[in-house]
Amino acid sequence: MKDLTDILNAYQKIDGRAALATVVKIVGTAYRKPGARLLIRSDGSTVGTISGGCLEGDVVEKAKKLMAGDNPQLAVFDMTGAEDDLWGYGQGCNGVIHVFIEPLDPVKISRQLQFIRRCHEERTQGVIATVIRVEGELKVGVGSRMYLTAKGIEETIRHPVVSAAIAEEAQVVYSGGNSRPREFRFTDGVAEVFFEAVHAPLVLILAGAGSNAMPVVRMASQLGWQVTVSDHRPALATRERFPDARSVVVCRPEELERHVSIDDRTAAVIMTHQFQHDLTLLRFFLSKEVPWYVGLLGNKNRRELLFQKLEESGLAMSSDLRSRVYGPVGLDVGAENPEEIALAIIAEIQSVFSGRSGGFMRDRTSTIH
Repeated sequence: MKDLTDILNAYQKIDGRAALATVVKIVGTAYRKPGARLLIRSDGSTVGTISGGCLEGDVVEKAKKLMAGDNPQLAVFDMTGAEDDLWGYGQGCNGVIHVFIEPLDPVKISRQLQFIRRCHEERTQGVIATVIRVEGELKVGVGSRMYLTAKGIEETIRHPVVSAAIAEEAQVVYSGGNSRPREFRFTDGVAEVFFEAVHAPLVLILAGAGSNAMPVVRMASQLGWQVTVSDHRPALATRERFPDARSVVVCRPEELERHVSIDDRTAAVIMTHQFQHDLTLLRFFLSKEVPWYVGLLGNKNRRELLFQKLEESGLAMSSDLRSRVYGPVGLDVGAENPEEIALAIIAEIQSVFSGRSGGFMRDRTSTIH
């Protein structure tokens, strides 16, 4: 997400020609998943990454050649051969990576990047379907797109049969599918389309502005998360202490609801160090359908006492509610000092929202992506 935010910000400042490279398909393994992007300026400078460094140079050269025109290109990089160690690609990838490179109009705003920014700002979900390859007599342009949100569909494909098929698959991705390519076969040809799920940046609500909250905010912001810090103590909840936070709120725990919005891309961490404040905040977060992740500082006995008090106040602590609470907060990495604890917290939130267990990479039996 941080790469994409950097690209969106850099694109606003570009004066002149540029190109955008997107990983759209992987056969085998690679460092980055489909959807990874690289913005290339006319001078060859870049923003973002699409690999561990093994592809960027070639992609920049291809992109500079395309900038003079309007036609995109699907570039395929095969790094599965033994000779890759000799030719410079043998840097850990072992797959075939398809990269869609398209020139950006120096005058007309990129509709694709505009759509992504709108999804981020409005905190809404969307799907971009991009035609990346066409074969046969099919009258569909490479680079034409369909944009799907809850408000409806916009498209530049302009082929009723193709559009209908793409719209059906886009709905599947919108309903929870992963970004992926798909090939469609029609009587007059073949179209390969990359479907990208667009999500809003993750929001982290951090309740408690003590010194141990500061590294959490720094790390979360470096990942591109939007962080809100709240505390009832004006001396602690200040912009000077949390310059990387999106917002800093001075309020009592029972007033927090007036200052934050919560959706399914929101995580909360409670670290006030005060039992009654934690109880109020935990009741607030668990009274909502989201967030799915509520981190709670403190040991298991303290957590169970908080659950008991919530039960006594009338909130039935079902297994579903309990499963939303991650306390003691953080992955078990042996953390002791504030920076280590922050790392454990951030890593746990990342694993939960990625649907991963947070174990050792070496123990995975399937591919990373």
